[in-house]
Amino acid sequence: MELVFDLGVGDLFTVRSAGNAYSVSNAGSLEYAVISLDVPLIVVMGHSGCGAVDAAWLEGRYENRLGDMLAPIWNAVQTHNKANPDTPGPHHADSIKGAIRAHVYQ
Repeated sequence: MELVFDLGVGDLFTVRSAGNAYSVSNAGSLEYAVISLDVPLIVVMGHSGCGAVDAAWLEGRYENRLGDMLAPIWNAVQTHNKANPDTPGPHHADSIKGAIRAHVYQ
């Protein structure tokens, strides 16, 4: 992330998780950054070739903690597919890009 913004290590407060999936600990980390460190901006970034989006799309629902992590991504994939009923499928590059966008917006 630091390289994207041309900053050094420690110049950004970075929270990373597989698939940028929402979790209570991620939200708490962001709240800490805003409240305690006066962070003025939060950026949520998606990326191409996201393995977590692929896993959610190809496998659907998982159990245990992996399922908890992929649930919001699965919801974004479903939202994308409903809005784009002619989606060619999970192996098509435009489909994955659309699902990633839906996940980031969500």
